[in-house]
Amino acid sequence: MVSIYKEFDDYVNSFDTLGKGINRKIFHSKRVAIINAKLAMDLKWSFDDVKLAKQIGLLHDIGRFDEWKKFKKYGKNKFDHGEHGVNILKHNNYLNKFNVLKEEDKDILYEAIYYHNKYQLPNNINKHAKLLRDADKIDILYLHTIDDGLYSYNNNYSNTISSKIHKDFMEEKSILVNDVNTYAEFMVLILAFIFDINYEYSLKIIIDNNFIEKIYNKLDNKEIYEAYFNKINNYIEKRTKNVR
Repeated sequence: MVSIYKEFDDYVNSFDTLGKGINRKIFHSKRVAIINAKLAMDLKWSFDDVKLAKQIGLLHDIGRFDEWKKFKKYGKNKFDHGEHGVNILKHNNYLNKFNVLKEEDKDILYEAIYYHNKYQLPNNINKHAKLLRDADKIDILYLHTIDDGLYSYNNNYSNTISSKIHKDFMEEKSILVNDVNTYAEFMVLILAFIFDINYEYSLKIIIDNNFIEKIYNKLDNKEIYEAYFNKINNYIEKRTKNVR
C-alpha cells in the first residue's frame, strides 16, 4: 500500500524544493497535519477521525505549489488554491492510490480543503473543515512570528490602514484579502484570524506559544498597531473567561 505521506513527498519533489516558497509550504503542510491531529485528539474524536484529520492537514495546501510556480509569490494572485487543490486530488487519481480512505471520507476531505481558504465557512460545513481552519491559522500565526517576506502587499510596505479594515476588525470580523493593499493591513488581517478560531484548545495553543506577543515584538512602528493588539488581547481574555 502506498503511503499518503510518501505520495505527498513524491508530488512536492516535482517542484523546486530548494526554493523558499515551495520549501515553506512543504513544512507548513506537515506541521498543519500534526496540529490538526492534536486538535482532533483533544476533542476526543475517534481514531479514524484523528487519522483523517492528519491526512487533511497534510494535503490542504497542495494547490499552493502550482501557485508559487506560476506567480513566484503568495497573496493576491487571483488563484484559488483551495479549489485548485481539490482539482489536483480528484483529477490525478491521487486519493485512490492509498486504499485508506472511505468514499465518504474523500468527500469530507474535499470539502475541508476546498473551503479552508474561503472568507467564511457555510453553516452546515463538516467538522473537519472547521478543525482545519484552526490548524491552518495556528501555523500561519507561528510563521508570522518569523515572517520571511513571502507574501505580497502589492509592493506597498506602508503603515496605512484603511477605514474599512479598521471598522471590520473592531467589529470582530475577518478581513478580506482583496481589501488588503499594504503591509500594515496584512498584519491586521493576520491578527483578525483570532476572531475566526473555532475551538478552545486552538486558542490555548496560540496563548501558550505567545504568538500574539511575538508578532507584536517584531513589528516596527508599534504605535500604529496598539489599538489592534489591545482589541485582540481583550477579546482573548473575554473568550477564555467564557464571557465573549
